[in-house]
Amino acid sequence: GLDNIIALDGFGRRDHRGLWMTGKHASLATTLRAEPGELVHVTLTLRPFNPLLLSSPQTLRVRANGGPVNVVEWARAKRDSLEVVMGVEATGPDTPFVIIIDADHAKTVSKVTPTSDITDKVAAVVLGLRVSTMDRPARAISARGT
Repeated sequence: GLDNIIALDGFGRRDHRGLWMTGKHASLATTLRAEPGELVHVTLTLRPFNPLLLSSPQTLRVRANGGPVNVVEWARAKRDSLEVVMGVEATGPDTPFVIIIDADHAKTVSKVTPTSDITDKVAAVVLGLRVSTMDRPARAISARGT
């Protein structure tokens, strides 16, 4: 499963929807296996928690290995999932890889949607993670379920 290959911090809930970011800050860390100098593409699929009551639309800042920040802002109350694609050059056969995610908002779902069973403060849900190179495309790893 996902826990065997990725160290997670700031993701306190997993269910059929995916892996929930339970706060304003979270990270995923793993080791990429590739030839030194090879460009590895990592695709993270996200959906925001973006209820209408937020003072401004949900915005996420996603950064991989200290590289450029990908800023993703959804329109007010929109919840479309999207993919953030990040590239990293392998430094050796086992290259450390860390994704940092920062969110503008984290709200308790059950306070926004009284019928919800989620009592955590959440910012977004990770739906999947895919790692590939030009020569070796890889299958996606689902963040859903247990």
